[in-house]
Amino acid sequence: MLRDFLNVWKKSFKQMKQHYKEFRGDIAKNNTILLTSISGAGLLLVTLLLFLTPLIISDWHISMGHWLFLPFFFCYTFLGLYLYKNKRESYDLVHAAVISFLIFFMALVMYINFVPFPDSPATMTTVAMTVVPVLFILPFHEVVLLLLFVFLIFLQLNGTFIDELYVNDNVFSGILGLLGGILVSWIVSNIRAEDNQDKQDIVIMSNQDKLTGIWNKSAVEKNCFTYLNDCGTENCALIVADLDYFKGINDTMGHHAGDEVLHMFGEAIKRVFRGSDIYGRIGGDEFLVLMKGVSSVELVELKMSTLSAMIHQDVFEKLNIKVTCSYGAIIKKEENISYVPLFNMADKLLYRAKRNGKNQGDVLTISDYNMYMNKKEIMLVVDDSEINRGALSAMFQQDFDIIEAADGEQAEDIIHKHHSIISIMLLDIMMPKVDGFEVLDWMKQQGYMQYFPVIAISSDEEKELQSLELGVADMVSKPFVADIMKKRVENAMKAMGR
Repeated sequence: MLRDFLNVWKKSFKQMKQHYKEFRGDIAKNNTILLTSISGAGLLLVTLLLFLTPLIISDWHISMGHWLFLPFFFCYTFLGLYLYKNKRESYDLVHAAVISFLIFFMALVMYINFVPFPDSPATMTTVAMTVVPVLFILPFHEVVLLLLFVFLIFLQLNGTFIDELYVNDNVFSGILGLLGGILVSWIVSNIRAEDNQDKQDIVIMSNQDKLTGIWNKSAVEKNCFTYLNDCGTENCALIVADLDYFKGINDTMGHHAGDEVLHMFGEAIKRVFRGSDIYGRIGGDEFLVLMKGVSSVELVELKMSTLSAMIHQDVFEKLNIKVTCSYGAIIKKEENISYVPLFNMADKLLYRAKRNGKNQGDVLTISDYNMYMNKKEIMLVVDDSEINRGALSAMFQQDFDIIEAADGEQAEDIIHKHHSIISIMLLDIMMPKVDGFEVLDWMKQQGYMQYFPVIAISSDEEKELQSLELGVADMVSKPFVADIMKKRVENAMKAMGR
């Protein structure tokens, strides 16, 4: 029984200590608000009491201590406003302001209790000692030390100023105030620590990708946005990676095996990269890593080579299948650049690496990317006929980098991964399995129609209205006339602002 009690006590202390260690910024912010609110409310309340109470109780004696509450609350109201307005949320500064507030507050309460009214019990000090722990967010041990200090001063003043008739009663009430304050502080500190732990757990759960155990898309992108906005000219590397042959795993071995591979890839990322790096799953088999303080192309290549070898070994040993990863990485040095353009560069490098083969990647600095990367726009050609794809690719290869998809399902996978870098799509409507209408409907549901224009292709002119209703920019009929086709593509891209 005693052991269980000690374990609970130890756990509570650890939880409270962790709370004040991990949430110092939030505590400083909340204490600043509390200091301003309590002081402002105290100033208003004391003003009303000083001016209204004598009208109600004619023989009520207003002492110097009562009047001192006015400048006291006035000063701390403006101190709180100053700290809040100037965002001075340094824990040490706010903490010093809060401690000084409590010391002066208790001093004024004891002055009123002992000096003007030596022939009455000192009940206000007892009440104040019980209330002090709930006014601000303070570590439990500091509240205990403050209460002990106040209690010792209380005993000294009690023996010096109070009539002997009330000395013993005041000592008893002081002990009650001390014990009550400690108990209240313990309860309040535990509640605050547990509440913050619950909030932290909720935040972690909402930010975590449950399948891989690393951050989900919204969390990793939010952290990348924040870091790149705040880092200035600090070096970093943004990596976009996806698994090779992943679709085949789902098709041949089932989604359970695919989920297992994704989980192992998440674990491999945690082992390869530092805890200070930012990494997460941004959808399907696609992952994002931001390496802080990195400017070396060789280091990024080494990390990704290690990651690919690790996932290949882990998956082969457990599932007896081959899996590697491909990637695109962009290194930022002194440039000030936000997340979206940096991601688009890395994504385009990933696309180039996948186009050139599997189990490889491209790593470039921003300056090299701007110097060497092909400036062509990217066109996605979706047609189940290899002859038609070849004809369209030959028609546009001088002006565009061409990505080809042989069916609607393959097109959806490419759009999901690379929608941010695709400039236009030529989409055959009549295809087996997943046809063009199904692709358009899926794009509309996913919100991808806003990223690039779509030109539908069909030999059946009756399909034109249905295509336009689904949001295509234009529709062309087979066979293709090169000049007309190019003009339609040009017009569609201009209408989209490209």
